[in-house]
Amino acid sequence: MTRLVAAALAALLVACAAPAPAPPSGRGALPKYESKVQTYWTAVGVEGDTVKALVNEEGMIEVGQRSFSVEPFLRIDDRLVTWSDAAIQPSLQDGDLPIPIVTWRADGVTLTETVFVAGMPADSALFARYQLANEGVSPRRVALLLALRPFQVNPPWQDLNGAGGASPIRQVRRDGRVVWVNGSTAVASLTDPDGFDAGFLESGALRYAFELAPGASREVVLAVPFHAPEKFVATLPAARDANEYAAQMLAATIRSWRERLSRTELRLPAEAGKLGDALRSAVAQMLVARAGSRLQPGTRTYQRAWIRDGALMDDALLALGIDDAPRDFVKWFASFQEPNGRVPCCIDARGADPVPEHDSPGELIYAIVSLYRHDRDLALLRELWPNVVRAVAFIETLRSQRLGDAWRTPEKRRFYGLLPESISHEGYWKHAVHSYWDDYWALLGLKEAVVAATALGEQAEAARFAALRDAFRRDLRASIGATMRHFRLATIPASADLGDFDPSATSIAIAPGGELSLFPAAALARTYDEYMADFRGRRSGAKAWDAYTPYELRNAEALVHLGRRDDALFVLREILADQRPPGWNQWGEMVWRDPKAPKFIGEMPHGWIAAGFVRAALALFAYERDDGTLVLAAGVPLAWARSATGVAVTNLHTHYGPLSYSIRPAGERALVVEIAAGIEIPPNGIEVHSPASPRHAVRIHALPATIPFE
Repeated sequence: MTRLVAAALAALLVACAAPAPAPPSGRGALPKYESKVQTYWTAVGVEGDTVKALVNEEGMIEVGQRSFSVEPFLRIDDRLVTWSDAAIQPSLQDGDLPIPIVTWRADGVTLTETVFVAGMPADSALFARYQLANEGVSPRRVALLLALRPFQVNPPWQDLNGAGGASPIRQVRRDGRVVWVNGSTAVASLTDPDGFDAGFLESGALRYAFELAPGASREVVLAVPFHAPEKFVATLPAARDANEYAAQMLAATIRSWRERLSRTELRLPAEAGKLGDALRSAVAQMLVARAGSRLQPGTRTYQRAWIRDGALMDDALLALGIDDAPRDFVKWFASFQEPNGRVPCCIDARGADPVPEHDSPGELIYAIVSLYRHDRDLALLRELWPNVVRAVAFIETLRSQRLGDAWRTPEKRRFYGLLPESISHEGYWKHAVHSYWDDYWALLGLKEAVVAATALGEQAEAARFAALRDAFRRDLRASIGATMRHFRLATIPASADLGDFDPSATSIAIAPGGELSLFPAAALARTYDEYMADFRGRRSGAKAWDAYTPYELRNAEALVHLGRRDDALFVLREILADQRPPGWNQWGEMVWRDPKAPKFIGEMPHGWIAAGFVRAALALFAYERDDGTLVLAAGVPLAWARSATGVAVTNLHTHYGPLSYSIRPAGERALVVEIAAGIEIPPNGIEVHSPASPRHAVRIHALPATIPFE
């Protein structure tokens, strides 16, 4: 480690081309993770592209998957400044767009790094703008050093599906304003550099030197083409046009993302905090990770497509008016279904994964019918109907393995009629069990298969699927009761084998499952009472904890459906507070109590968690209930509704068409709810919950309504 630090410092000091300043501490000469301290990162890229970059909170950019990085350093007068010497603040363009910004402040000088990817999926390029500003009262000599580093952004402990840490630089060749790394990657300096200095593991640093008067600023622009680098390099703009060119590319990228993320709008008061920004960022994170037709939870650790993740990402995107990505994903994934109806759990560059995960057939049916519910495209539903029929057949095949008389004995009765053991649920990857998670998805799949059959006029199949659905629901309800008795439980179990407690799995049965009646009411209430006691204990410090996963956002959605508005808002607010770094509106798969702990955090940002957040956030404003009711405002608190701006939802896509409505105060004791024309009145009407109490609601069939506070 000492020799590596010394070599790095030597290279950087040579790059300064000035008398050597006093060296900084060794810690800043290497990535933060070399000090065994966690660093956080985010992904940048064009939706649908197969190449994505990573940027960490110190401003290091990994220009391609597990590749080398570009890292900034400053020399201010005679002092070399590294990430460890600066006050650093990560943020996003406009607070929500997938354009990360990293701001350094040191010795009165500010460095603002803005990273974005522009272009189309097969013709995209990464751009990095470095803006230097002298915020002091005296002139400063400032040099920006952009070093090519043999390091990934991912830390070494990110070791699932490939280790992070070092990434070799074997060759560096400079050709004018372009540095070619490893023979194939072009790092193009749109701004004329003052020099390039090799010396660090065959890498080097582009050097830019400025004399900055008080209040003055200068800009440096770097670009890395992801495809056809020779073509990109041949058309570089003149150095004098670099800043204007970068500004135009950034403006076009902002416009493109703003259009994509603004098809549904929420007008929220200041009391809602960052909820709106975080929701738009979550949508962007799912789209950034998209590769071709694949909706995948990430760009590195989980660069593969699961039907489990994709089904819920589809639903979240459809609700926000984005239907092309879900449509492409479902059609693509359905093409991998086997003739016997088996649906693979996930697909990557190697093809379909052979691991049996029994939630998959129900999830595929759910994803197919979700498309129909939102766009009523009967032609597409007819095209995918054979996939629905085969998936139902496979669920029947699985269930038949637990229907014989051998499963009616007292010691096996609780397994009767269930799907067999699998490792679909992450908690059971070491040992397969009869996971109710699988059964909840199978039941939902059978329910949605009835919807598909009915819509297509397949009456015989609709009746057969309904009988399967009802029989399975009876067996599942009986199994849950038998498992509770076997383990003497007062809460809902997560598996029939273990009788374990996992409300994040149970929540799937509530939303999107819609199966509140599946459970004993007292046990269901007790389950979420115990969850909230545990969650509040962790947040207050009264209960010890080391880590949790934001998959718990599912519980916030379930709590809205259960009429527990305050609990749902508390869970959402507290998990939002664990976004890291806060300015990037994202979660990894794991949240450690110590944010500096050098621990595996899975993918970052994590697309499935982003989908869970979107679903939970939208449930505050509207959700569809299984009885044919559209429920509004079940999670909207009184403070939001009574604020000066009130609350407004525009063009939220539901099973009954686009929904727009507003809530505003009317005098001291009432709220006015206005629902815009265009929504189809559901079979059981629209139910508007009073923000004063989720127990009070008004049923609307065609007319506006005034909701009293009491």
